[in-house]
Amino acid sequence: MTRRERIPVTTPGRTIEDLKQTLEPYLVRRAKRQAEFLKVGTYTVDFLWPQQLLVVETDVFDYHRGHQAFEDDHERELHLRRMGHTVRRYTGAQLDNYPAEIVVELGEILGEPEAARV
Repeated sequence: MTRRERIPVTTPGRTIEDLKQTLEPYLVRRAKRQAEFLKVGTYTVDFLWPQQLLVVETDVFDYHRGHQAFEDDHERELHLRRMGHTVRRYTGAQLDNYPAEIVVELGEILGEPEAARV
């Protein structure tokens, strides 16, 4: 069990195991593929645009506080950059207060001019 935005949820691995008890095998395989989609190397990222090599990490304070979390986040970012990914990090406050600016920035990175006009 983990928490996402203060809501208790099962981890992806646990969810896949639970699905094996109730779904057809092809649906379990589909769920597993979707869960693996957000992995880059050995890391799980918050948001991924694989063709554009863009990774977005959302650093909400509740989940990223403390020395170890800080070090882990920056180790992951270094690894992702060395793999050729562009990494953008946004804090919880930035997500709440500046969503339009974030959309513009990501639109510019992705080369989507319509996103830049938000």
